[in-house]
Amino acid sequence: MNFRNFFIRVASLAMLSGVCLISFGQESEAEKGESVYIAGVSPFILDHGEVETALTNSLTSYWNIFSAYNVDGEFFSNIYRLSIADHVFNIAYGFSETGMWDLGAEFRYTFRRLDDVARNSPFMVYNGDPNSFSGLAYIGLRARAVPFGNLPNLTVQASVLFPNADKSVRYNLGADRVQLNMFATYYEAIDFKLGYFLQGGWSFHLPGSASRGLVNAANLAAYLSYNAYTNRIFVIPGLAYSGTFQSDMSQLAQGVFGILVLQFQPNTRASINLQHGLPLLFESHQPQVAFERSSFSATSLGIRLLF
Repeated sequence: MNFRNFFIRVASLAMLSGVCLISFGQESEAEKGESVYIAGVSPFILDHGEVETALTNSLTSYWNIFSAYNVDGEFFSNIYRLSIADHVFNIAYGFSETGMWDLGAEFRYTFRRLDDVARNSPFMVYNGDPNSFSGLAYIGLRARAVPFGNLPNLTVQASVLFPNADKSVRYNLGADRVQLNMFATYYEAIDFKLGYFLQGGWSFHLPGSASRGLVNAANLAAYLSYNAYTNRIFVIPGLAYSGTFQSDMSQLAQGVFGILVLQFQPNTRASINLQHGLPLLFESHQPQVAFERSSFSATSLGIRLLF
C-alpha cells in the first residue's frame, strides 16, 4: 500500500542522526604511545604511517504508530516495529608528517525491517523474508584535522557518504540521500581516573530519488570516562541529543538519550566496547507518525585496532 512506503520514509527520519549517537569515540590525550582509546573511531589524528580500523555493529528498534484516513474517509491506526541494523567499517591512514590531519573511508552495510507485528523481536531484521531488506547502503570518505596546533585535543571532522548506485537498494533501505557531515570533538583528562568527552555536529542530507527536500541533522553529546581498572576497563556514561529538521528548520524528529558504554582494551592499540542507549525524550513531529518511547532500544558492539 502507498501509505506503507510513505511511512517507511517518514519513520526513518528519526534515524538520520543515529550514526553519531551509536558510533562515537574518543582517545585520551596523552603522550605518544600511551594513549587510551574509548568507544569506536578515535577523533584524534593518526601519526604518519599509522592505520586505524574500526567495526561498529549496531541494532536500533522501536515502535511507530501510524494514523491516517484511507481513500474512503475512514480513520485507521496501526503499530509497526522499525528495526535497523548497521554494520559500519571505518579505516583511516595517517598521511601527515606533522600529525595534523589524516584521511579515511567508510563502508556501511544495513539491514532494515518494517514489521506489521510490532511485538516481534528486533533480531528478525536479519530474517530473509519479504519484510526485511539488506545491502551496502553507503560508501564514503572522511577527513580529520587539528585546527589549532596548541590544542591537539580539539579535532574537526568532515565526511561525505554516497548511497548505493542500485535504486531499489537505496529505496528499500531508506538510504537514497548523499550525506555531508561536519562535527567537532574535544577530550580533556581530569585526572588519571576521569576524563570528559564533548561532541557536536551538523549534517546535510541532500534530496534523493525517493525523497524530496533537504534534511538537516544536529547532534550534541557529552560523556564522562571513568578508568575503572588500570587502563583496561572503562565505564563511560553520557547524554546525547539528536534532531532532524527540514530545509526551513521545522522539526521532523528529536531525541535525548542516556548512553552507557563498557569498554575493555588489552593494550593501547586494541579495544572492544559495548554500548546501550535509552531514550529520555523521543518524539516525532510528523502529523501521521508517533514514536513509542518505551519500545526503543539501541545497542552496539565495536572493535577498534591500531596498526
